[in-house]
This record gives sequence, structure tokens and C-alpha cells, in this order.
Amino acid sequence: MPVEPKPAESGSSLIITDYDWSMLNLSCNCKRKFFCNHIMGLHLKPKHKGLPGAMHFGWSLDNALDHGYQLWALNTDQRQKHFYDCFHNATYEPARYNTIPYVTVRKQFKEDWGTTKNMGYSQELGLAILDEYMSVYWPEQFDIVDSDVKGVVPLFDEFNLRFKADLLYHKKGKYYILETKTTGRLTPIWWEGKVREYQTDGYHMGAEMYFGQDIHAVTFNAIATKASKIATIAEKYVRRDLLKPSARRKRYQQWLRNTIYSVVDLQDEMLGNYDSSDFDTIQECAYHMWKSGAEPWKIWTESPHFCTAFFKSCEYYQLCETDFHTAMMQQYQQSIWQPYMGQEKFKGRDIE
Repeated sequence: MPVEPKPAESGSSLIITDYDWSMLNLSCNCKRKFFCNHIMGLHLKPKHKGLPGAMHFGWSLDNALDHGYQLWALNTDQRQKHFYDCFHNATYEPARYNTIPYVTVRKQFKEDWGTTKNMGYSQELGLAILDEYMSVYWPEQFDIVDSDVKGVVPLFDEFNLRFKADLLYHKKGKYYILETKTTGRLTPIWWEGKVREYQTDGYHMGAEMYFGQDIHAVTFNAIATKASKIATIAEKYVRRDLLKPSARRKRYQQWLRNTIYSVVDLQDEMLGNYDSSDFDTIQECAYHMWKSGAEPWKIWTESPHFCTAFFKSCEYYQLCETDFHTAMMQQYQQSIWQPYMGQEKFKGRDIE
């Protein structure tokens, strides 16, 4: 059974106690971006975001496959009924009805991505990628235990680690995590970089603690949005490999401890400069500090090397280059989100 998260015990009740790998990795790359995203909860208003790009395209692919796997996890009777409903007015051959939820995946992608064509991304490309994925891997030769896995496990002191994975599955007496990532091209450099990331160790540790089962390996499921140019790779868009628990587990745990305490120290410094007793969250406190004329983000240093990544500027670049107050009022809104739990204190609130 999943374990219960350890309750917070800190004397400073506004300090963030729940973290995930992406939050911590962001704090290592650029603490000011961490502040804007997770302390202030700032996000560009829709009119400033432009057309959907690489991130939304990757999410649309991943979400379509999630729907397919969730359907595959249903029992046979439910699956048969869903297939009948999907295919009732379709023209696909009957042989596919009981093999893969083919229509469901394609339909979901169309709904999420739409008909936008931008930066080389299109509905036609997405469907071609999904077609290759399903022709290579489906039907999967394993039993799905749980899909869209989201959990929280206790770490140390009052801090918790939230984690997610696309699938927990069982095969030949062993448990595995399947996690899908999208990238531009499946290059050796990108692949090695992902293999070495601590995020993989987090999947192992989080899933084992949460489910109380040994996780044999993480199935790293990579999907490219541009066709591979490497002649030795059979598939243009997909690659899959097993990543077993690494010998870095102790180093990963030490990295978690050091990184969390580094972020906590900066939060303590910020809260120490303002009377925070009237607020329920650190986000509300930071917002009122800004309203009163304070500049709490200045304790978080800039990291110029991360102002541009993946050929686009940081979402918060203009906050460092122009007047913070003016840019916030004109281009951003607040949306506070707690990772993986779907709990939003408020969504899309204009900054007053």
C-alpha cells in the first residue's frame, strides 16, 4: 500500500515542504526563475505566449498515449465496449478492435493539438509519430498495474518528494516504471544526458517507497519530434531502453538534501525581511512584499547561461531586463499549482 506523506514540522510554516525533481533541478539552474515560477507563481498571459510550440506538441503526444494506456488497463469487457463505441462509425479493419485502442489515441491527439501548424509541428506529424509508436510497441507484452502514477513520499525532516510516472507495470514477476520523454531528435548526446540525470534515480526511489515493491528498472521511453538521421536506428521517432537502479543512489539522496536546504535557506532569508505572520502561503507573502515596494526576487541571483534554452528565451527573461513591476502587471498572471495533486489555490489571477 502507498505510504502516507510525513507531515511538516518546520517552525516556519510558509516554507515549501513538498518538492519534485523538476523544481529542484530548476533551483540549481536558475534560482531567480525558481522564484518567479514557484514562489511568485508567475506565468505569461495567453496573449503573450504565441502559437503552441515544442512543449505543447510533446505534451499532446504524451497525453494521447496516456489515454491509450489507461484504456488498455481496463478489464476486457470495458475495453471491448469502448472499442465498439470508438469504431462504430469508423472504417478500420475489425482485426484492430481487440489489439490496440488506436482510434482513442489519434482522437485525443487531435483534440489536444488541433490543426495548428507552427515551427514544423503539425497534426499530420503528430499522427505519424503515434502511428510508428503503436506499430512498434503495441500491443504491449506486460500487465499494467497503475497508469498516470502520482505519489508523495517522506524524505527527511519535514520534507517530502512528489514524483510521477506514466506507468507501473508487471512483467515476468518483476515491477517496472515506464516514463515517456519527448525531444527534438534522438541523438546520442541527448540520450546520455537523460540517462545520467538524477530524475531516473528519483523514479526508482519514489516508486519503491510509495508502492513498497522493488522496482527492477525504469523503461525509458523516448519520442522524437524530428526524424532521426542516424542510419543505424531502425525507427525514426521512437527508442526504448531499460535503466536499472544506479550506484548513485546515495549521491542522489545527498543531492536532494543539499539542494532542498539551499532553497530553504533562501526562503528563510526572504521571509526574515518581512512580517509574514498574516499569510497562509509563501506565494501570498511574496506577492504582498512586491505590492509594498520590496524586491524579494533580488536575493535570488541571475544565471545568464540559462536565459536561453532550446532555442527560445526564458519565460521570465523580460523580468530581469526591464522594470519588474511593470512587466508583471502587463504580461503575467498568477497561478499557484501544487505538483501532481491537481490542487490550485487560484488559477489565472490577474495581478492587481
